[in-house]
Amino acid sequence: LNNQNSENNRASGSPSERLLKMVEIAKAEARRNDNVETNGNNDSSRIRVYKHGARNSHQWCSYFTTWCAEEGLGSKMPFKWTGSSQAVRKAAERAGKFSKKGTYTPRVGDIAIWTKQSDPAHGHIGIITKVTSSGVEITEGNSGNRVKTNTYSFAKLQRDGFFNGYVRMNDWVA
Repeated sequence: LNNQNSENNRASGSPSERLLKMVEIAKAEARRNDNVETNGNNDSSRIRVYKHGARNSHQWCSYFTTWCAEEGLGSKMPFKWTGSSQAVRKAAERAGKFSKKGTYTPRVGDIAIWTKQSDPAHGHIGIITKVTSSGVEITEGNSGNRVKTNTYSFAKLQRDGFFNGYVRMNDWVA
């Protein structure tokens, strides 16, 4: 019953309220001091929270992003919790909710996806927590071995061969 009540609380509110909750969770995690890797091995007690307790040396940007989505959206989360940024991208593509860079102006709550050209099965992922006329702030797990909010200009993202595009969460969760 407690898990069900917690699940109902996480999933309550309108789609935009749930997305904002996901964003606020990500921003709060970036303000923490205990979400830094210990010994540079993709692990710490806080990082294990994002990994659902797993003790492994796997990259954790997607674990963090999908954990924030799970916490903010609950059962309304449109994709599975995963350690793969590209699994999120592929799920969004299948649902028609992915836009390549330069074709869409992101909104707060959308997800940014990077894809390695040399290895398309791998990449990076983060939550858009602020949008300005010239760019975005993206809160990312495993950025410099911690949860960190980074600022990117749209021009830089457009030139970045690693940056792929956006999961349109605002359309998908609506």
